[in-house]
Amino acid sequence: MEVLFDHAGCLKKYETAEDILDEFYQVRLRYYGLRKEWLTGMLGAESAKLNNQARFILEKIEGKIVIENKPKKELIQVLIERGYDSDPVKAWKESQQKDIDENAEEDTDKENESTAASGPDFNYLLNMPLWYLTKEKKDEMCKQRDNKETELENLEQRNPTDLWREDMAAFIQELDVLEAKEKQDEMLGIPGKPSKGKGGKAKAKTLQLQEILPSPQGRRVIPRITKEMKLEAEKKLKRKIKTEKIELDENQDLPGTTKEPTNLKQRLMKRLKMESGVKTQSNKPIKKAMTVNPWSDSENGNGSNDSELDSYAQHHQVTATYMQDSNSDTDEGALAEACLKDIIKPKAIPA
Repeated sequence: MEVLFDHAGCLKKYETAEDILDEFYQVRLRYYGLRKEWLTGMLGAESAKLNNQARFILEKIEGKIVIENKPKKELIQVLIERGYDSDPVKAWKESQQKDIDENAEEDTDKENESTAASGPDFNYLLNMPLWYLTKEKKDEMCKQRDNKETELENLEQRNPTDLWREDMAAFIQELDVLEAKEKQDEMLGIPGKPSKGKGGKAKAKTLQLQEILPSPQGRRVIPRITKEMKLEAEKKLKRKIKTEKIELDENQDLPGTTKEPTNLKQRLMKRLKMESGVKTQSNKPIKKAMTVNPWSDSENGNGSNDSELDSYAQHHQVTATYMQDSNSDTDEGALAEACLKDIIKPKAIPA
């Protein structure tokens, strides 16, 4: 026993599944009856419109109707006398709208008044272009009329059950085509739409073959490596190595780099560059301390000290220049030892 909502949205108790299917069948069949009624009205209106248009063209060609140089009221009266209907499609749509709004009496009265005031509508006949009078267009219009009448007759001969069976047959046919396409996509390794699992996360549809497998319709292409390709690859590799080496040398020479020098020569060069940079950045000259030699007889006692400082700076600069111009063949240990001896050489104390 199940308690479910019925077609009207009310709770109803169903004893078995057959009871649910039986009620669904009755409701579905009733709506197919309404569908047949609607299709019959629409096809009837379209068939009447095409019939009136084809008859109007034939009578105009035969000269039975003359519309040139006549007032509009007189033309409308002539069409009514000859049995032409007002726009059938427009009239059918208005009747459908009235059935929907039949509960609203005020709206219905207003629509009736407007319809009565407007009168019959023959614009679907009088607004046709002149080229509708040609033989090709006349034959096409007659063919459309005959096809529409045949379609209407076939619909009137079928009942709502036949319409339902036709829809089910068309649905099964399309379903078979869709399933065959999905099966073919699985065989070729084309992924389908992801399906959601228990946790709400999308899980990819499992495939019989992986996507990396080659297509059965493909053919193998053997790659060919020529001498020109090899030479071009070697040139690119050498160019890349040379560029990386230049960038590495530039990074080692920059004073602001964080990489530390590896040997003693590089450390001394870095120290000399830092000292020379500090001296060039200062705008004011550094004042030297005035030291007076108590054992000197000269009044100006800082002459010897100035000369010693100048000679030390000159020797320091010569040593740095020599270290920059030296090649890899020079013994770095001996050069560094000589430089250190000159820097920390003891000064002779004057007597």
